[in-house]
Amino acid sequence: MKKEKISRSQLRKHALALVFALDFTINTNNDNIETETENQLDDYIFHQDLEFSKTERQFILNGYSGTKDNLKKIDQALSSSLKDWDIKRLNKVDLAILRLATYEIVFGDTPKKVAINEAIELAKEFSSDEAPSFVNGMLAKIVNIAN
Repeated sequence: MKKEKISRSQLRKHALALVFALDFTINTNNDNIETETENQLDDYIFHQDLEFSKTERQFILNGYSGTKDNLKKIDQALSSSLKDWDIKRLNKVDLAILRLATYEIVFGDTPKKVAINEAIELAKEFSSDEAPSFVNGMLAKIVNIAN
């Protein structure tokens, strides 16, 4: 039986899970963030009992490693977009969504509108009722900074 192709939206959820774990697995204040990205993805896949094609795996890895490798710049952009608020006080799910989407907008090749819409959908699924509008507003600021 042929394996069904997984949508990019579904793959993005797996990348989000890995990005979410960043705050719990590494010191984000460290200038030398470890680059054991492939091992972390392998561990995640093993523990979730998942199977991905090479292309699907690469999509997840790009989102996760791209976010991880650019974390300081991403957090600086997010911090500068917050008004009278500290990034450390953000809901961890919202922060992970914003980090992944900011990576896609600023450093990735995902069209900006797609990255924003995907982030809003992730916020609807995994966060509070207020999160989608917050994520939308924050990412609009990020797009303005990126342009």
